[in-house]
Amino acid sequence: MTRDDTHLVLTAEQSAEGDRRAAPDADASYDLMRQAGRAVAAQVMKTTPPQPIAVLCGPGNNGGDGYGAAQLLQEAGWAVQVFALAPPRSRDAKRARKDFSGDVAPLQSVFKDINHASRSASIAIDALFGAGLDRPLDPLIGQALAHFAQIIAVDLPSGLHADTGAVLGTVIPARDTVTFWRKKPAHLLYPARALCGDITLADIGHPPGLAGDLGADLYEIVRPRLTPPTWQDHKYSRGQVVVFGRTEMLGASLLCAQAARRCGAGMVIVCLPREAHAPLLSHAPGLVARPDTDWPELCRDTRTTAAVVGPGCPADGITLDAALQALDAPCTILDAGALTALAQADRRPMLDSRCILTPHEGEFARLCPELPTDEPRLTRARAASQAWGGVVLLKGADTIIASPNGVTAISGVSSPWLATAGSGDVLAGMIAGLVVSAGGLFAAAQAAVWLHNQAAQRFGAGLIAEDVLDQLPPLLSGCLTKGGRWNE
Repeated sequence: MTRDDTHLVLTAEQSAEGDRRAAPDADASYDLMRQAGRAVAAQVMKTTPPQPIAVLCGPGNNGGDGYGAAQLLQEAGWAVQVFALAPPRSRDAKRARKDFSGDVAPLQSVFKDINHASRSASIAIDALFGAGLDRPLDPLIGQALAHFAQIIAVDLPSGLHADTGAVLGTVIPARDTVTFWRKKPAHLLYPARALCGDITLADIGHPPGLAGDLGADLYEIVRPRLTPPTWQDHKYSRGQVVVFGRTEMLGASLLCAQAARRCGAGMVIVCLPREAHAPLLSHAPGLVARPDTDWPELCRDTRTTAAVVGPGCPADGITLDAALQALDAPCTILDAGALTALAQADRRPMLDSRCILTPHEGEFARLCPELPTDEPRLTRARAASQAWGGVVLLKGADTIIASPNGVTAISGVSSPWLATAGSGDVLAGMIAGLVVSAGGLFAAAQAAVWLHNQAAQRFGAGLIAEDVLDQLPPLLSGCLTKGGRWNE
């Protein structure tokens, strides 16, 4: 998957540094603020019919963005009332306040005067803190925001930690959030993501390529670019995936293998006891069944591109041995029972970037019991990748993929319908099947997460794991590239 710095996710400090580099003098800095205010005003006018509107401004640059938006809305004929938490402190915010031609009331007046203009406004712009908050929010601020039926947040709803997505006090959910240049982790990480509403990313004039110069190593998972097969390809060049199965939960092995086939693997072999071969092939005659004794040989086979261990496997010594043997394959996906078996044996650090662990929260806690559960998920996923030496895909509403070199990807899109038995088995197989067309394991994991979520969203209510497979062909078709362009 080609990395594009338009999908970089920046910390609050990296974003501020980008602003400083993009606007090295006072006039350029203020122009960035004016562009931000223009983006907020444009979003309001695009999504909301003209009506009285309140703008709640903080003392920093987030408040300056609010003053700029208020001025533009007022010039467009809107009835605007600005409420200030405190006088502006930053140079640009002071200038924006001076350029606002309307009245400014203290924030406390929202509570005091029942006849105040705020009472006629059902919508407010939250320009109080944005990404600048790192301490618990004053409860009075939440009460002030709660006066309004709809909130449009500037950068982030007040009360969210930009880098972790943590909720710092009482946060009033936004209908829309307008952020600038590049997203921050809180736009993707839950619970913050759920409080942002619809997110608009506005370009306010940063030069191309600047984000890539800031040392950022966090990406948003977006639609992948997959290489289609050519006339020169054959089943082995498209990838040979081997899956280790057990008789206890044959369906999990079947789901995993079918997902690998559907995602492009030319050959999928399932290794399992001979008595399970006939039941497996009766459901999927296109699979190849081999005795489980052939597993070490298949992992070393030069045609094998990925090996999967864990779906449908109990956490015992047989599964552990299979997981360790799978490390001979070019790429290894360890899921479910293999994770618990590894955790019980505590075989770390033993992996490298050719191996991916795909735990849900319960499995993650067994893999890394030393990591506090109240630590941010992003921090924990990265620490686990360092501890085990391999890629860690921490599943959840905000799935995180962390590699040992620090590069990390987050999915801000998810479907709660994926909380069903077998969906993780499908995801593991998808990763294996995408290794060739995506261009490597880390890229395959990102592609699989995106396709997995999109398939669930397309199907909707009533989804079971098998339904994900049926949704994949049109989604895959939309990800194929030709000459660097998507095949629409």
